[in-house]
Amino acid sequence: METDEIIREFLNKGVQLDTKVLEFFNKNPQKIQEFSTKIDGVELPVVIDMDFVNKNLQEDIELRIIKQPSINKKISTEEFIRRINKRYENIKGMFENKVELGNIISINKIRDKVVQFSLMGMVKEKNGNKVLLEDQTGEVSVTLENSEDLLEDDVVGVVCKREDNVIIGKKILFPDIPINREINRTKKEINCLLSDVGLGEDVEEKISKILNHIKETSYKNLFIFIFGVVPINDKVKNFFSDLNKYSKKILITSDINVPDLFRLNLPAMIQIENAKIMLINSEDIKKYFRRWPDSSINDVFLRLLKRRHMDPIIDAKDNRSEDVFLLDSIPDLVICHGLGPEIFNYKGTTVICTGNVMTEPIYWLINLKTREIIKVELP
Repeated sequence: METDEIIREFLNKGVQLDTKVLEFFNKNPQKIQEFSTKIDGVELPVVIDMDFVNKNLQEDIELRIIKQPSINKKISTEEFIRRINKRYENIKGMFENKVELGNIISINKIRDKVVQFSLMGMVKEKNGNKVLLEDQTGEVSVTLENSEDLLEDDVVGVVCKREDNVIIGKKILFPDIPINREINRTKKEINCLLSDVGLGEDVEEKISKILNHIKETSYKNLFIFIFGVVPINDKVKNFFSDLNKYSKKILITSDINVPDLFRLNLPAMIQIENAKIMLINSEDIKKYFRRWPDSSINDVFLRLLKRRHMDPIIDAKDNRSEDVFLLDSIPDLVICHGLGPEIFNYKGTTVICTGNVMTEPIYWLINLKTREIIKVELP
């Protein structure tokens, strides 16, 4: 449909299109009929702008919280043990199809005459290349040929061989993400925008650049995720009111409530249509950079993803109501606040470390249908 035809069609309805809407329909002529159908019987403005178009083309898409643990004042010893056992059983089940683990036996079934076998258990203690491995039947000392990557509380499979009455761990296996897993893509066109800002700090100029750029875009079914330390004041209200009026705005913070906005505490696992998104704070994983000091951001996340747990070292003081870091359900996206900016992919899971507007004025755009991700850098 030519530009003149588009203008005439809407003039017949008694309205005009602003330049951005006209450009949008020129690029997306298939949307004209859909839009016309949806505004039939609706009171129309004299001039239709992109906000009005987005409002009427917007689909009702639910953001579902899969995991977002509450904080308990105190967790009983029984509850703590139950959580550890549940985590162990979940990860144990992930080893069922590991063909490398031949002749798996429980620790209490180990006999002197058994030379080659495999064990599956949790690392109770680690001292150099020696570990004390335990399962629900007992514990055993294993000397590993390579243990530098191993952590206390790791749940692993170990391919073993008995040599001079010493059990040697020849190979360590982690549960890992299946190589043949299906990559989730939403059926509908759904976009996510991520920005990590510190609205309480003196960053108005950089934020203004981001806002001005966002306001020039027109994305259908847009979810805007804002990370950062956010005080309640007029600046916050103005910030969010300036964003796309018909987008779903999610404020991600740890200890504050902002009226009229969807709020998430970290860590959390959410789902938009069929896409699963894990949201974490860098504070929860910084200890792993200390444990693996020569590792890059990508290396640390890779090691944690292979463990199917983003915080595998057990903390007896952790009083969350559930283990949100357990990847019993594999996320399509892992979004980390407080690191980066960085992005990489591993077996269908994309990790994005958001960066911070204080150091670099950027934001991220994610198309959940195509899985295309764009890092938008502003001068």
